[in-house]
Amino acid sequence: MYCILCIGSVYLYVGWNQPIVHTNMANRVAVVTGSNRGIGLSVVRGLLKSDKFSDGDVFVTARDEAKGKEAMELLHKEGLARAKFHQLDITDEESVKRLASFLKEK
Repeated sequence: MYCILCIGSVYLYVGWNQPIVHTNMANRVAVVTGSNRGIGLSVVRGLLKSDKFSDGDVFVTARDEAKGKEAMELLHKEGLARAKFHQLDITDEESVKRLASFLKEK
């Protein structure tokens, strides 16, 4: 299982309990896994409403792209249009690598 946590200018890529830390990101970024519903969606809302994270990028992720886009539509209707989406299945190594590559290029 993998987890990506992005807060501040540091992101951790944890694969099979082996953390790798990168600090070369200029902007604050948060990637919230499974954020198309439930607790993950609430975390995204909280970050987007937070004054302390007003300059950061917040990424909604979901295994199912359609469900992720539905969550994005909901956030936009709530006035939280700053959210961004990227497909992510944390059980799929290639999916994790695609997101990591995307973030490095950002």
